[in-house]
Amino acid sequence: MNMLEKASALVGTRGFATVFALTVAAGCAVIIWRMAPGERNYASVAAVIQTGAICIGLLSLVLIARQTRTTATLSKINSYHQFFGDLITTETRQKMRELGTACKFTAEMEEQRPITPESVGLLQEHVNRPVMSSYLDEFEEFCGAVHAGAVSEEYAYRLEATRVIRTWVVFEPFIKAMRSKAENERCYREIARLASDWQARRVKESNQEHKSNGMAKHID
Repeated sequence: MNMLEKASALVGTRGFATVFALTVAAGCAVIIWRMAPGERNYASVAAVIQTGAICIGLLSLVLIARQTRTTATLSKINSYHQFFGDLITTETRQKMRELGTACKFTAEMEEQRPITPESVGLLQEHVNRPVMSSYLDEFEEFCGAVHAGAVSEEYAYRLEATRVIRTWVVFEPFIKAMRSKAENERCYREIARLASDWQARRVKESNQEHKSNGMAKHID
């Protein structure tokens, strides 16, 4: 934790504002009391008090900014639950299981690996292909909301990273086939972007975890 993070955490502790204000007030009183009799006049006393008031005022601005950030974060978290809390419904999951059996990609979904060219071909011709499109559309809308800042990315990452990454890994061949057929490289671009970012983050976190575990074993 760097110095700014430590300061932010300190400001957020309970009772800090009261203690800070009392400390500033006490400091001002001590400064005024220790002034030489000839220097303790209205102007010098007012200057000390004004400086103390400015310090307390700056703290108030910091607290307001902190509260604003907290409110914004909570709002983004609420947005997730309001619009994406049931990202993939039970009905859609059931239809996807049926489609997986029909188009031979059940194992790929379970093992998180790309579907085969055969499955891509079956999906493109299957009568229930709209189920696949609806499934991907839900993730595309969700990923777009994360990129736009409408949903807290940190919160979304903790809850949905596995599903977003799996969706891209498994159905990337199908999405690329759709792009080629429609001649539209922007097709499901939000899924691709967010899944790639979160994959890289997962790899980094895994490497850091392995490194920490290795250091712990070395110390033991």
